Amino acid sequence: MKFIQFMHPSWEHGFKSKNGDIFPNKQWNKLSHKRKFVKQSGFLLDSLNDTPKESDIDFWCEWEPNSIVEKELETNINLSRIKSNYTGLPKFLHGELFYSKLDSNLGRKNTDPCVFGKTFKFFLCQQTRKKSKKNPERIQTQLAKLEKGSIILFGSHKQNSKTKERLFIVDTVFVVDDWIEFYSKEDFKNINDTRICKGYKDICINFLDKLPITRRLYFGATYENQVNGMFSFVPCKKSGNNYGFERPVIILKDRVNSNRNTGFKQSTINNIDESKAIWNNIVKQIFKQDLKIGWGFKMPKQRTLLIPAKFEYEPNSKETCPISYLFTHSPFHHLPF
Repeated sequence: MKFIQFMHPSWEHGFKSKNGDIFPNKQWNKLSHKRKFVKQSGFLLDSLNDTPKESDIDFWCEWEPNSIVEKELETNINLSRIKSNYTGLPKFLHGELFYSKLDSNLGRKNTDPCVFGKTFKFFLCQQTRKKSKKNPERIQTQLAKLEKGSIILFGSHKQNSKTKERLFIVDTVFVVDDWIEFYSKEDFKNINDTRICKGYKDICINFLDKLPITRRLYFGATYENQVNGMFSFVPCKKSGNNYGFERPVIILKDRVNSNRNTGFKQSTINNIDESKAIWNNIVKQIFKQDLKIGWGFKMPKQRTLLIPAKFEYEPNSKETCPISYLFTHSPFHHLPF
């Protein structure tokens, strides 16, 4: 088994990019991968001895398709009265997640890992590399060879803005349960697995071209189907605050390198009990940072945007209103298409 420190970009999605976004509507991302701070219904635990509670939950995650900002959040940490690691509070809370129909991917980013649906899922990213600088042939990395009980810690590098200390902050804890090996999206046509829903196919699998070497779609262990008492989760809090939360700092000697910016760091786990001890350590650190652990988020649905193609807004005018108002108050706003 392996422990993987997996690095992905830390930056929060905003509205100052060339992605075609008009506040509060985020279009399907075509630029570099970023994180979103979202609100979804799911289950959470205050401690491992508690019974799961169903609730609206706030958490950081990757969701590259469309979303709607429910509210702008307070970011002045000095007013929040919470203990801070000074890596940055989220600016936006995305309350509605969905995806628009695509005839082709058109440069849209996939969502990997995906914490939505019956299980957490991870596929494709960093599972192959060039054989060498001079040889472009692709070979598998350790990420394409993980065993059941392996742990992937998805996170990012950030600096403490006060002390300038380099930190590893985490958004997703993934425990490997099982997997499917594949070359292309055609391989999934004859697979009847309820964990691969239509939504996941639309936002991830249908983007695949033929690959020169096999990769894996990993399914994460769930609370209902644990691996030696372990399951996949996101650090979270119950919804309802005007503040979000900073992603938790995780420190694991010899396994986590806080100076790492990209790629992944692997280390060996000798047995399943050692894996459980590492997982327990991660959970303990998250609880100590006044956070909970959550899971059980439904896969967002496909729907169509109905927004006027042209619209001019004049402040203080009674004859017009902003696009954001038209969108969120449209009678079609919540209809699935």
